[in-house]
Amino acid sequence: PLCPQVSGSRLRLSQLSVADSGEYVCRADTGSVSREATITVTVTSRDSSSYRLQSPIISIDPHSMAVAPGEDATFKCRIHDGARPINITWRMGPGQHLQDNVKISTNGSVISITGAHVGNQGAYHCVASNRFGVASSVVNLLVQGAPTVSVMPPGPVTVKEGKSLSLECLGRGEPRPLVRWSRLGSRQKVEHQTLLHMDSQAILQLSPAKPEHAGTYVCTAHSALGSAQARVDVNVESAQRHPGAPEVTAPPAITVVAGDTATLHCTARGEPAPRIEWSKLRAPLPWQHQVVNGSLVIPRAAQQDSGQYICNASNTAGSAEVFITLDVETPPYATSLPEETTVRAGDALQVQCLAHGTPPLLYAWDKVNGSLSARVIHRAGLLRISPALPADAGTYRCLVTNRVGTAETFAHVAVHGDAGDGGDPAGGPLTVRVTPGSLVKGVGSTAEFACTVSGDPRARLEWLKDGGELPPTHSVRDGVLRIPELAWGAQGVYVCRASAPGGQAEDRATLAVQALPRALINIRTAVQTVLAGTAVELECLGLGEPRPHVTWSKVGGRIRPGVLVRAGTLTIERVERADAGQYRCTAANAVGTVQSHVILHVQAAPQIAGQPEVKEVSVGSAAVLPCLASGFPVPEITWSKVRRRDAGMGVQALLLYSPAPPQLRGVSPPSWGYFGVPRDVTPTLGWAPPCLTPCPPAGLLLYNGQRKTSGADFISFGLVGGRPEFRFDAGSGMATIRHPTPLRLGEYHTVRLLRNLTRGSLTLDGHPPVNGTSQGKFQGLDLNEELYLGGYPDFGAVAKTGLSRGFVGCVRQLRIQGEEVAFGDMDLQAHGVTSCPTCQDRPCQNGGVCQDAESGTYVCRCPHGFTGSNCEYSQALHCHPEACGADATCVNRPDGQGYTCRCHLGKAGERCTEGEAVSVPSFGEAGAFVSYPPLTNIHHELRVEAEFLPLAPDGLLVFSAGKAAPVEDFVALAMAGGHLEFSYELGSGPAVLRSTEPVTLGRWHRVTAERVNKDGTLVVDDAAPVKRSSPGKSQGLNLRTPLYLGGTEPPLRPPTNASFRGCIGEVSINGKKVDLSYSFLQSRGVGQCRQSSPCLQAACLHGGRCLPLPAGTPAYRCLCPPGFSGPRCEREEDRCLHRNPCLHGGTCKGNARLCPPGYAGPYCQHSLALAELEQDWQEGSGGGG
Repeated sequence: PLCPQVSGSRLRLSQLSVADSGEYVCRADTGSVSREATITVTVTSRDSSSYRLQSPIISIDPHSMAVAPGEDATFKCRIHDGARPINITWRMGPGQHLQDNVKISTNGSVISITGAHVGNQGAYHCVASNRFGVASSVVNLLVQGAPTVSVMPPGPVTVKEGKSLSLECLGRGEPRPLVRWSRLGSRQKVEHQTLLHMDSQAILQLSPAKPEHAGTYVCTAHSALGSAQARVDVNVESAQRHPGAPEVTAPPAITVVAGDTATLHCTARGEPAPRIEWSKLRAPLPWQHQVVNGSLVIPRAAQQDSGQYICNASNTAGSAEVFITLDVETPPYATSLPEETTVRAGDALQVQCLAHGTPPLLYAWDKVNGSLSARVIHRAGLLRISPALPADAGTYRCLVTNRVGTAETFAHVAVHGDAGDGGDPAGGPLTVRVTPGSLVKGVGSTAEFACTVSGDPRARLEWLKDGGELPPTHSVRDGVLRIPELAWGAQGVYVCRASAPGGQAEDRATLAVQALPRALINIRTAVQTVLAGTAVELECLGLGEPRPHVTWSKVGGRIRPGVLVRAGTLTIERVERADAGQYRCTAANAVGTVQSHVILHVQAAPQIAGQPEVKEVSVGSAAVLPCLASGFPVPEITWSKVRRRDAGMGVQALLLYSPAPPQLRGVSPPSWGYFGVPRDVTPTLGWAPPCLTPCPPAGLLLYNGQRKTSGADFISFGLVGGRPEFRFDAGSGMATIRHPTPLRLGEYHTVRLLRNLTRGSLTLDGHPPVNGTSQGKFQGLDLNEELYLGGYPDFGAVAKTGLSRGFVGCVRQLRIQGEEVAFGDMDLQAHGVTSCPTCQDRPCQNGGVCQDAESGTYVCRCPHGFTGSNCEYSQALHCHPEACGADATCVNRPDGQGYTCRCHLGKAGERCTEGEAVSVPSFGEAGAFVSYPPLTNIHHELRVEAEFLPLAPDGLLVFSAGKAAPVEDFVALAMAGGHLEFSYELGSGPAVLRSTEPVTLGRWHRVTAERVNKDGTLVVDDAAPVKRSSPGKSQGLNLRTPLYLGGTEPPLRPPTNASFRGCIGEVSINGKKVDLSYSFLQSRGVGQCRQSSPCLQAACLHGGRCLPLPAGTPAYRCLCPPGFSGPRCEREEDRCLHRNPCLHGGTCKGNARLCPPGYAGPYCQHSLALAELEQDWQEGSGGGG
């Protein structure tokens, strides 16, 4: 067709010719399931009456058939009319082929299926053709029967204790059965099983296997026509040592003082001699560690090095391991408050001993050159003498000890006067009363206790808390203790104590703090998608004191009968489409009520409604082909035409039509081709996007991966927002490198992709390269899958590429490792690949003039008022080169009625022509900010690096939080009183790290703020690191709001409300630079910085970090990574000069390592076998690949 167009689910074909006759395929895809339907279009000559008398007219008898497995089926294609000879052929639907048990009669009219099985199920097409036209009819065969089930391995299965076991169960049958594992003799649900309902598959994983896992496991496949079971007996052998297997011994725990060297000894015996390897539980080994003669040495040990270390000894006879707990503790430091004090005889004497260090801290008091009085009371560092007498004068010593050290401090006490001076003014016995005696309050409220004293007007009052300190927010006035903003830790027993020369008295009161309940829905995400017909269970946990009552409801409707709600758990045994919606969990107690929500999507396989199987139209007319599809999620509709031969790659292909862009030729969105390539590719690409539409394209051009989980190694290249993007992941963190230059459409461009270890670069045409680095320690790519060009069969399996559609355009040349790939000489598999279009295809519309381009494609010269690669759009309704201002991105509206301009930071207006483009943002007014998408992959580790130029002593640089309001978890970088503060909250108390020196205003600085679980580190410029840990047990950071620079917007409540004044140059999150100019969400009050950072022009090589320096010195300094030196980190050191750098028998020469088989890494330190076993352990320790 000259101009195919897709509108919604309909394909419109105009100005048809006889060559456009054929089969058109409608595909409805929900992402996990797809359905197809075929319409045969016959384009006749103008004399349709003549055609109808001569072209074939056929039907199939019977119209459909359902048989049981093993039964026979026969269909006959009847010819009712048509000029002879008529050729009859049979075929199945797209993606299927006739099975070996299918026979076709000599004249082709009868097709017989003997002993039908599941592979015979599907659509059978009878196609009749003569010299006047083509006719097609279709019939469906359904093979129904009770399900069957198979298990791999079939069993009985024996597994050793501590090893992993995976049992895979596969159900077969029509309708498709549901499969689930259970355990014989147990009613409890079997844990650790993965259910793949769409594949009728269930995988049971026992890792590690334990003795209690032994037993009989039953896999049941159930459908409407019956059920089937398969049993597997599992035996778990106790771990037994083979002769010669390693025996490893090590002390269970070791304690060292912070700053000292920690040496963890481990000895192993066995035959042959075992090899010792070290790792740390749930964390990498400290970066400065060394392994010396099998012992792990950690110089300058710090508190964050504490934890459990694993010594693993292995040889050919087996392996063994032992855990060693390392405690890095700080010795105490003590001071007295006050150091010198003077009291009158008869008054109370009080001295406080303050100490810091690793708890528990033990306090002891004594008197220098004397003994303590019987009137002395000391507890937890507090020394009290009441009343004080002249004999109590002297020097008192506080001795503080913990497990690693001792400290002492002294207090000098003077007592004046005589205890008998002034007589006794007391009017009676000393009594104290506190009201109320008990109090119950909610979190955030205020508590007050009044203390009254009688008996001695000279009595002095003080408030204490049993077993702890008074809350920091408390105040005491006229004997009234007031505690505002009550927290959970404020509850307890409060003591009012009165002291007079004649003695002491006290009274007590109890404070109970009740908290609002919390409602936690025990799921991983707030949106759950399940398959219709399966079971779903939503558990809501109500937390709080008093214990809350939990109820479930459905927002905007009622929970249907049959849905079970019990003890906070909502169970739907068989999900229906009507169950979809938002569900609310409500937790209520005497303090208040809170709610939590979850959205349930019910996924139904797509269905295509009945439609005409054959459509006859005349030459030059138009045809509209409907595709009425239903399902959830709403299916994506694509159209394609079946072609018998492809000139470009010599394979059968589909020409695909999609709503955007409506272009026949080119590599269209689910299109792809693949071929084998060597591992660790560093390809050089030459390619060209054809001028299909002026809006910036997006699509996957190249992908190579690893046949494993979605966390495996991969390399990808594609277009994002019209700009080239290169991604790769060696297994421990992804690198994303996007070129800032948008592509010119309709022209060929050359892209060069390079990767060396963790570093990568992308070069576009003649522009300077853009570089990036992947995260983590793994450095080698393990690519054992085919290289895909132009797309990928299942984009859901390659979500890490960030793309969901294929590349639309032409590829002229592909070079890999310097060698050109010759497409025509290779036997390639392809889908949706055609020759690049030329003017012979008459592509230009609305009077456009077609010109063949030197690149081998074409260019349409459009008349005034029209735009698009084929002049198919009105400039008023679609993007065109003049639609938006410079540096702006044009985006077509989904309804096709107009476009919008996405502005570069700093630009504004309908066409983004107002204002000034901002590359280095400057913040100069109250309320200014820039926001970016929320941070990801920061739950356990977060590293923020930024360059900034402050102009005021207070202001917020970086902020992100857990919720919009109120803030729960958060992370912030802020100027506070001239210092830089790094603060974060993990849920059990904030940590605040403050720079030791003030930050100089008016000049550039570089900050690195890092958090690993609870432990934080702050480094400003080249100052010494500031380290601190957050309190409590929480270790994970949960952030959901956007990332804010320079300030925030309501209702967020950051640590400071002051807006930042100054410039922010470069921001990196976990080693990945934030695209400040293009990736922002919103901005306000931001301008271009007039004082650029010297690091913008710096050229630090090999991953070196640039550090701005003060005036009067060199503008910057490069901080080089290990192994490099020089002013620009340009010199690579010879690691082979270091003493014994290679492990496990590796050799080193000329800075190159040659590792023995089975080992890899810069020092041959990593076992490939262990790395493969630990690939799927999310909390395992990492290593270099």
